[in-house]
Amino acid sequence: MPISEEKFREALGDKRIPVLILDNKWHKLFKRSGTTPEIQELEKELTDLLKRQGKLNSEIKDIKKVKSELMNNIVSSMDEKDKDAEKKVNDSKRLINEANDKIDSYEDELLELPREIDKVNKELMIQTMALCYEGTRISECGSVYLYA
Repeated sequence: MPISEEKFREALGDKRIPVLILDNKWHKLFKRSGTTPEIQELEKELTDLLKRQGKLNSEIKDIKKVKSELMNNIVSSMDEKDKDAEKKVNDSKRLINEANDKIDSYEDELLELPREIDKVNKELMIQTMALCYEGTRISECGSVYLYA
């Protein structure tokens, strides 16, 4: 009798699972037997989420660098009293406000991403467990431990 996915969910409970696609042992599970379309889709989704997380972190770092340069421009233009300096300060302030808005937006998304990554990763673990505990695949998965 096959074990239900609900039993796997219960077994995982609130356990923290390392990101499966970053673990070599997880990849070894499928060297001989291959995966299912569901696992492939979850693997792709998890990869995309991790890429998005990295891109957001990189973008925030770049925006903060530009923002710092804009602030330095404002400070260096403070002593000047001509219209060009005033325009430069106003433009810099506008760009700083836009940068702050973008940083806030990215940081909000970054707060949600770990939950989404964990959700997809757990589903990937459940699908992996279901595949490995199928009667025909137990011997193929038996030599590599699972995390639950």
